[in-house]
Amino acid sequence: MIQIRKWARRWWRWLALALGMALGMALLFVLLTSVRFYLVLRNAKPWIEPLPGVCTEPSRPFVKASDLGPATAFKLFLQAVAEPEGAHLPADSCRVWSRDWSEALTKLAVHRWPKTPPPPAPQPNDGAMQDPEFAPLFDADGSEIEGPTLGLPAEHPALQPEAPWTLEQCRDVQRLVGLHEPKLELLDRALTAPDPQMPTVDSFSFLLPYMADAQKLARSLAISAQYRAATGDYAGCFRDLDRAARMGNLVARGGSLTECIVGFKCQAVAADAAWMVARREDIPPELLIQAARGFL
Repeated sequence: MIQIRKWARRWWRWLALALGMALGMALLFVLLTSVRFYLVLRNAKPWIEPLPGVCTEPSRPFVKASDLGPATAFKLFLQAVAEPEGAHLPADSCRVWSRDWSEALTKLAVHRWPKTPPPPAPQPNDGAMQDPEFAPLFDADGSEIEGPTLGLPAEHPALQPEAPWTLEQCRDVQRLVGLHEPKLELLDRALTAPDPQMPTVDSFSFLLPYMADAQKLARSLAISAQYRAATGDYAGCFRDLDRAARMGNLVARGGSLTECIVGFKCQAVAADAAWMVARREDIPPELLIQAARGFL
């Protein structure tokens, strides 16, 4: 029994010695590794080697939205891209598009703007008037407060983006061009403002709600450009295309990936519309040369 206790004590001593040596080796390894990293970082070169003529610092200053006044490019841009009142048809009006007016851009890729007014869209069946769902609503004194909604269903073939133009669609495009016309002066001021800056994106939670409005305005300008070209207003056509392309440059100045992608989309919409106009219209050569120089 005494011999067993001696062996147990000896075993515990060897175990404690082994653990102490292991701990000491671990601490020594950590110390040597820390010293090595310190020496490496102390003598390390910059992670980007400075090259002649290459700037590794931000080319634009850090800007907050609150730093930009009402006459700056950003604030004028916000006013210009805001959708004008009345851009969407009332809910109780006859259906003109299967979704909204932006489908005119898809339609223009398939059918050029008609030289003569097209026929109106087919009317719904007269039987719809007998449906209680379409019955008008009357006030207590008998006056009508809401008329029947007799628009075509969204899936009707005449309203699809690939279908030929209808008279209602042509009138709606002309209405939209007129609605956006007052906004173009604000956009021109934003594009020509000195030192144009957009707010710098500094976090993942930075909101960019105006990016969707910028894409809508670019589509509207592309539609307007093709409409103007078809009516012989080539100068107005190229002005609208130039606005959409330059707006893409302005949007991308925020520096984030989202803004760069939206800026590229604005320019792509303008480029597609310019190609469509050049392919379809008999444009005077001097205007083509002038437009090409402006785009370059």
